[in-house]
Amino acid sequence: MSQHPLFISGLDLADLVVNSDLLELSCGAIKDLQTEAGSDQQDSCSLSLRYKLDKKSKYTLIAFTTSTLSRKELLQQGGDLVSSKTLMEMDLPVFDFLCTERNRSFSIHRGAITLFKAHFKELSQLKTQIHDSKTGELLRTPLIVTGHSIGGSVASLFTLWLLDNIKRNQPPPKLPLCITFGSPFIGNQGLRQAMLECLTWNSCFLHVVGNKDLFPKTSISHYDSTTQSAIEEYKAFGTFILCSEKGCACVDDLEVVSRLLEITRRQASCEAQEIDYYVEIVNDLKSKVIIRGNSQLDLSYVQPLKAGIILQLEAIGVEMTTQVMSLILDKLHFYIGIDSLPAFIKVTIPWSFDLGFSLSNVKNVMHQDMSKNKLVTYPYEDAPVMHNAASQQQQRKVDNKNLISKLEEREKALMTERVQTMEPRKRLNQIKIKMAHLEWYHKICKTKGIGYYDCYKNQLGSSDRDVTRLKKFLTNYWKNFVEGVERKPQKEGAFIRGTWLYSGRNYRRMVEPLDIAEYYRDSDKRDYQTHGRSRHYILLEQWQEDDDAEKLKSSPNNKKKQNVAGILTEDSCFWAKVEDALISCKLLKSGTSSAVEKQSAKENLDMFEQYAMNQINNYAVSPEIFLKESSFMKWWKTFQEIIETSHDSPLCDFMKNGRYLQYEKGSTFLL
Repeated sequence: MSQHPLFISGLDLADLVVNSDLLELSCGAIKDLQTEAGSDQQDSCSLSLRYKLDKKSKYTLIAFTTSTLSRKELLQQGGDLVSSKTLMEMDLPVFDFLCTERNRSFSIHRGAITLFKAHFKELSQLKTQIHDSKTGELLRTPLIVTGHSIGGSVASLFTLWLLDNIKRNQPPPKLPLCITFGSPFIGNQGLRQAMLECLTWNSCFLHVVGNKDLFPKTSISHYDSTTQSAIEEYKAFGTFILCSEKGCACVDDLEVVSRLLEITRRQASCEAQEIDYYVEIVNDLKSKVIIRGNSQLDLSYVQPLKAGIILQLEAIGVEMTTQVMSLILDKLHFYIGIDSLPAFIKVTIPWSFDLGFSLSNVKNVMHQDMSKNKLVTYPYEDAPVMHNAASQQQQRKVDNKNLISKLEEREKALMTERVQTMEPRKRLNQIKIKMAHLEWYHKICKTKGIGYYDCYKNQLGSSDRDVTRLKKFLTNYWKNFVEGVERKPQKEGAFIRGTWLYSGRNYRRMVEPLDIAEYYRDSDKRDYQTHGRSRHYILLEQWQEDDDAEKLKSSPNNKKKQNVAGILTEDSCFWAKVEDALISCKLLKSGTSSAVEKQSAKENLDMFEQYAMNQINNYAVSPEIFLKESSFMKWWKTFQEIIETSHDSPLCDFMKNGRYLQYEKGSTFLL
């Protein structure tokens, strides 16, 4: 079966952003702010920071900028990273929410955090100006936060600070958009990981970088050739628009961003650029969107994905002429049917291309010359100019060819990953189908008079063993889900859509009893909740309780009583408590148990009686616990044998009088 052709959309996405006026609006605001600050004396200090809040009817914009002196000094002295632990010591814990169980630390650019801390009081006041005084939420109008160079780094930190304070309401609030121009990377892998685990946050950052601007490239990780270790560990986050005089492209693959910035740093003459550079680039890009020029590269014979990558590289300022010649050479191998070409052809073809020859012209000449047993009229040694440039062209050709191949492979891998994660609801629907199989098993067990839990524990038939495979599949899904939520920043991770909470609750009530059954198959085990319970069950239960605390505390309603016949036991650890109660009964009956063990067992049984009766009163247990062969009824039978005749309790009264037989009908005759 033929596959659909793959495409890359970086050029079109960049054009969409340029055409939206966001870039023009943002860099214009920075330019205006710098003009206003031009004669201000405070900008002569090394920690100067200016900002301007502009509230419009349709949007709110905050622009940040610093003086040239401040930018240079901070960028020169701020090459190292400040850890989250050091931030706490600096009495600046505003970003500690980024730490999670799996991502315990992060680091931030020293220059950026130094400037942020120096102006923390003013930034706090600015923050209050864009929040509603009554609700504490961001203003209704869309918020744009922008900045240039190190001012853009402060804009990123300020936006991150805002994101932590946004409430998770329904409908979801409008998130701020941070647009930076020529800003360096501001954090390490820890910061990137925190951002990537929260896709809504990562999408709030758009970084514009020109190919001739040195500032954003100063933080690119590079390696010491003597120690083979990384000197810097800066990592990018957000989405990047890489620009040159030829065009622009949108790149959201963060590993690729670093590679492309490194390549443009090598190929272009870079220096620190002011905001005027970006104003000019944005205006030029705007005109290119309206009147787009055609690429001089003939890519009609190249597959769409590779052609898109080549055009993207050309747009961001990567010299592609030699690379296209490499592709032509590859085609020539095919056309003339030989495995290698003489060196002088590899020199002549790029030279001919510069004079305007197309691929079809070169192919025709080659066919004609081959029929005459003559390849070309120029011998290699008679082309001195081309010969001198051959080694450099050959190396660049190899570098670019390798780059395109790696980008193509990575894009294909990312496309596959996106397809797998693009529609999580589809995946959840598949899980619901698997759950339906468990529900069928649940009903079959009930007809056997033994119940879901005990049927699986005793492994009476092949269907019980089939359920083991089903349980493993479901558990893997929910463990991965919980791990993904845990990796998110703390406050974001606590916000889970109701659909997943509801499905997670049903999963926990259906599957955890099966894990409990496996745990107590070993007669020596006890206290499942302390020693055997998986962490993902604990967190699913905790999140459900946090989301639905009031409902859990409410008394049973008529609808719940009417539907009690079909409910699942609400406490997924109910059967673990039953098993521990059975163990306590055995300890009391055993003649070898110590006085301490017997006293502890008696106390445990008293607590279990109260617990079980509360569950029954709230219609929180399935009627299957009263099936003749269930573990609960086995416990009751054993418990009757060891209690004194004078023992009286609500549960004993309920069971002895047979009122449990009416439970399935929603009636317990309780006063």
